Amino acid sequence: PVLEQDIFRAEFESLLAEPRVKRVVIRKTSGTTGQRARIALTRDADTWGWAHRYRGLLWHGIPIGVRSLRLMQDRRPLRDWLLDQRNFPALDSDGAVAEAIAYMRAARPPLVAGTPSALFFLARQLRLRGHRQPMVSFARVGGEQLFPFQRREIETYLAGRAIDSYGATETGALAGECPAGAMHVYADHVHLEIFRGDTPAPVGAFGDIVVTVLNNPAMPLVRYRVGDMGRLSATRCPCGLPQPVLLDLQARSGDILTGPDGSLHHAAELVHRFE
Repeated sequence: PVLEQDIFRAEFESLLAEPRVKRVVIRKTSGTTGQRARIALTRDADTWGWAHRYRGLLWHGIPIGVRSLRLMQDRRPLRDWLLDQRNFPALDSDGAVAEAIAYMRAARPPLVAGTPSALFFLARQLRLRGHRQPMVSFARVGGEQLFPFQRREIETYLAGRAIDSYGATETGALAGECPAGAMHVYADHVHLEIFRGDTPAPVGAFGDIVVTVLNNPAMPLVRYRVGDMGRLSATRCPCGLPQPVLLDLQARSGDILTGPDGSLHHAAELVHRFE
């Protein structure tokens, strides 16, 4: 059986492990696909999720605590101070954009982090202000699907290299981009499968991403359909990392369009066609 998102949202108490684990961390999903949901995590599981976010950066030689500019809504002053992060929750005015640019110019952070849309917006503002080369070395991208046109703008005007990442509140970090450009599944944290309906698909086939979380005894998620689509590579990455490679990641499996001939297409195809 596959655990569907509507059951996950509605059956919080039923999905808690027995006997109940004490001292859990409760996280809430963003709700971008509908109703927000809660997930109970042990402290170790919460730590595993954060550790794997940094693991992808370490593949690129970026250490934990490197000075960075962060474009995220949540404000956590102590965390930002400990990690040497300057957080800008919103670039919603010329003043905020100018302040972010001034910080990059003065502090020279090696890293900027945010959603593709936020980083793309900042890169475009740099272009409009006459900048002709990246201001920082790396951009950690996550939280949304990264499209090629966004990557080009980010790597031309904001950061020399964009590093894509994939995860969810319910599961923690799922995959990260290696220096060779492949998305490697964090296989010691999650078991990731591709399903078509309620049946596992052959290796290399495109379908729904289904995840089993390996490190959360408080609320074990077994074969949870996360709501995205992709396929697993049948070959190893030339970078030498042993983790499986996730290909053709398409966020939001519900964004499916039906063609005149009855064929199914993800809405992301529209973005590629209009680039």
